[in-house]
Order: sequence, then structure tokens, then C-alpha cells
Amino acid sequence: MRIHAFIAIGLALSLLSSCAATGPRFTAVEEAPVGKALVYFYRPDQLVNHGRTVSIRINRVEYARLTNGAYTMARLDPGRYEFAQRLGNLWVHLPSHTFQMQVNSGEVYFIGFNSDASPGNVLVLGPLVSMSIKMRIEFGPVERVQALEVLKDCHYDEPNPGFDPKPFSNHFYDQ
Repeated sequence: MRIHAFIAIGLALSLLSSCAATGPRFTAVEEAPVGKALVYFYRPDQLVNHGRTVSIRINRVEYARLTNGAYTMARLDPGRYEFAQRLGNLWVHLPSHTFQMQVNSGEVYFIGFNSDASPGNVLVLGPLVSMSIKMRIEFGPVERVQALEVLKDCHYDEPNPGFDPKPFSNHFYDQ
């Protein structure tokens, strides 16, 4: 019986470890390319939602999928963009978080994803006990100092190839 528990734990750990970023480790902030803004997206290594990827969307198109403990970068033309995240799997899709932001040439921006869980309500029905879990998800701009503290422990995830996001045109917001 005890050997089965060790096998189960070993299998679970190997499955979870495959969900972490494996690219090069973050070393330093790059300069924004001439005529562009540089945006870092990052996700700290956390136990909550460990096995899920986070879809990062720019202007409603998936730009990258971040694994646990990962970061990626986007070199963007100056302008206004819509940034969104979606955390999901086959069983549960949590709400997307979306915001718009103006990016300027020569500037570096940091956008972080963070999730946390805490116990919710407990329901007791005779011998059955059920407890809800409250999920807290944050996605948005982060100050440079705070972002660098997290990025130092992150590895690079490649963005989707061939996607070159452009700023929204002004008429998009009038619709």
C-alpha cells in the first residue's frame, strides 16, 4: 500500500514539473527598440493554478501562453492596446481580465498575472462536508521594482510565431 502512495506522489510531481517554463532564465531588462515600446508579461511560479497555462491576448488575439514561472516580451508600435488574460483548462474557465493601455516609444512596461486561492464557505450535510474555494486573479500593469523582484525567478516562454500586434485605430472605440 505504501509503495502505491510513493508512485502516485512521484507521478503527480513529474506531471506538475512539466508545466513550468524551461526557457532561458531572466537576467536583465532590455532596452525598448528604436520607435517601439517593450512590454514584459510575467507569471510567478505559484502552486495555485500550477498546471494551467495563461493565455495572453493583445487586441483580442492570443499572443502567448505563459506556463508557471514564465515571462515573455512584446515589442509594440506606440499606441493604444487592449491586453487580456484567460486562465482555463478542459473543466473550468475563469473570467478573463481585460484592460486598455497606451504604450509610448522608448518605454518599458511590465504586466503581471497573479492568482491566489483561499477557503470559502463550509457546508456540512450530515457526514458530508463541502468547502468552496475563493479564487483571486490579478492581471495588469506593475511597477518596475515589484516586477523585477518576480522576473528574477522566471524563465522565458516564446510568444506565438508570426503575430505582430498593431495599435487599435480610434474608430474601434466608437463602436
